[in-house]
Amino acid sequence: MSSRMDFAQPVERVSNWEAGLLRITAFPSEQVDLRTVDWWEKVTGTASEMRTVQPSVGQLTEQGTVEDYLLRLQIQFGRVDWVLLPKDDVQNEAFPLLGKFEQVSRRFRELVSPWLTGAPRVNRLAFGAVLYVPTASLEEATEVISKILPYVNIEWSGIRDFIFQINRPRPCRTCSEAGDINRLSKWQIVVLKKMITVLAPDASGPLTTSEQPAAYWELDINTAPPPGAQKEITRDLLDPLLNELLENATTIVKSDAL
Repeated sequence: MSSRMDFAQPVERVSNWEAGLLRITAFPSEQVDLRTVDWWEKVTGTASEMRTVQPSVGQLTEQGTVEDYLLRLQIQFGRVDWVLLPKDDVQNEAFPLLGKFEQVSRRFRELVSPWLTGAPRVNRLAFGAVLYVPTASLEEATEVISKILPYVNIEWSGIRDFIFQINRPRPCRTCSEAGDINRLSKWQIVVLKKMITVLAPDASGPLTTSEQPAAYWELDINTAPPPGAQKEITRDLLDPLLNELLENATTIVKSDAL
């Protein structure tokens, strides 16, 4: 009897992807004055729990708990990132997850959307996500990936390291001057390891106490101006453009494909 796993046969779609990270990124066309940044308070209505400013290198980081999530604002030269993460739980041995992609991404958009009305001048916008399907084994994680990529003609049995990346751009409906919308997807098989370190004179190094395999899917949906273009996206178009990026991401996740 052959041990070959026949994953190329028609199968039902994978529908249980959960978000582990969500990101909204703006690319300012001018340097941000860190001294005047009060975006966190405007978005959350409260002060952040942590704020670090490094004016010499043009970096600022703020973060804090918002509802059941950890929200982070990162500013560095040429980009502004709003990142939504699960709250830290050192006792949890499973993948830290935000919840179902569609519901959590909608709430994330609602949180960040007010910032767009006062955002700096921007020439690119992006929406990113990291999704997981936790599994009981590496073989099961491989099967999840194979269901999404039935057109990849390889021997799936015995795979331990796998990365596949593709971009299928679409014209931007909201703002033609913004260029095409890149729809970048990357799939991997990953393993979350929980480790402990014994602090003793004869300690031999970290010890792995648990391992959790998962199928991993990273999305980066972003605008891409034509080469040499310096067009700015007007503020009144930022919110509808973010909606279009999120619609693209949602469609891709719902259909398990580009």
